[in-house]
Amino acid sequence: SSATAELYEKIVSGAYKDTEVVALDGDLVKEFYVRNWKDGDRYQPIGFANEKKVKQLFSERKVELKLRKQVPVITDATGKILWIPGLPPADYAKVNPNTKLFVFLIYKKK
Repeated sequence: SSATAELYEKIVSGAYKDTEVVALDGDLVKEFYVRNWKDGDRYQPIGFANEKKVKQLFSERKVELKLRKQVPVITDATGKILWIPGLPPADYAKVNPNTKLFVFLIYKKK
C-alpha cells in the first residue's frame, strides 16, 4: 500500500535516530529479548559488509565504558543481536521495499 511505501521511505531516509528508534522487518523478527552487553559480542550492522565487534563500534562512536554497561542489547530468539541503542540495527532484520510488517523499537533513558 502507499502507506507502507511512505513509511519505508521515511525509515530509509534517516527520519529516525538509531540512538532512539529503530524499525525492523516484523516478518523476519517475531521475538525480542533484552540483555546486557558482553565482551566479545558481534553483529553485522546495516551498511557493513561483515560482522564487527560491538566493543569496536562503541569505541568508534565514542560511547563511554560506563554507558556501554547500561545500554540494552536487543536480540532475537536465537540470540542474534538486532539492535543496540546508539548503533545501527542488524542488517539481516532491516526493512526493505517488500516489508509488510514494521516493528518499531523505542529506547528512552530515564
